Amino acid sequence: MSLFSRPVAPYTNAMNLTYERGDVARPVGHALLYFTTGSPERVLATYLIVPPISMNLARYMPPMFAANLPMGGLEGNRPVPLPPVPEEAPGRAYLQRLAEVRGDDLIYGGTVLDDEPQRLLLETGYAAETYATGYQTYTADLLTVEGAAATPELDAAAAVYSAMGEGQRLAELTKLTGTLRDSTERGDTRGVAEASREMRALIETLPAKYRGARLLTAAQEPAEHGRRLCQLLLERAYAMHREEYLELGRIDREIEALDNGNDGDHNANTNTPSRT
Repeated sequence: MSLFSRPVAPYTNAMNLTYERGDVARPVGHALLYFTTGSPERVLATYLIVPPISMNLARYMPPMFAANLPMGGLEGNRPVPLPPVPEEAPGRAYLQRLAEVRGDDLIYGGTVLDDEPQRLLLETGYAAETYATGYQTYTADLLTVEGAAATPELDAAAAVYSAMGEGQRLAELTKLTGTLRDSTERGDTRGVAEASREMRALIETLPAKYRGARLLTAAQEPAEHGRRLCQLLLERAYAMHREEYLELGRIDREIEALDNGNDGDHNANTNTPSRT
């Protein structure tokens, strides 16, 4: 079985967010999130913020909230739902007007049971994670500043990877690619965010010739094209490391054919590249 052939399964119903205002591909970083409940229908709403400044909000929250929110303590730039448990709002039309006036995204999170506050707290947290992941993906390249300081977490990871030999780092790159693809295909947005951060820290320690940035993007493409591209890019990295230039030429041609929509003539080995 290929490294990338694991079954796809839904993560949680809270991941099925509907943008009623805004663009799912370009989240603005602040949104009104609402759920519906009961009959007649009632609307429960909260406000999502992806902080532009790194902080640890858990220090300021009651223990009952800080211990149960699925956000790793709200550290760094993790999303913040205010309030953590959605409150009743005047209705959909009110939220639509409010979002237009404020320039917020408006997101529908689905139907919930309002008599289960613990469950509603978790669903809100998962929805916030989904929204924040979309925002961070959109802004990752836009906000990259040359020479900007890395976070302490990335500094520590990069230090560990820098101490490894290049072959060991390629082995780790293979493993992280598989983890990221698995999270992507399962719709596990928290797993995607964590694997992406780890993989980005590793890529920073590798020469550009290994095309790590492109591999990171391909690993988050859920279709067959992404799976095949990851496989070829990893094969290419190992060929480059071993200075197998004839093999490198063949792989580059396959990548070019794949990018041009013609993947029918490849005869490449479909197994995971050797780590030796």
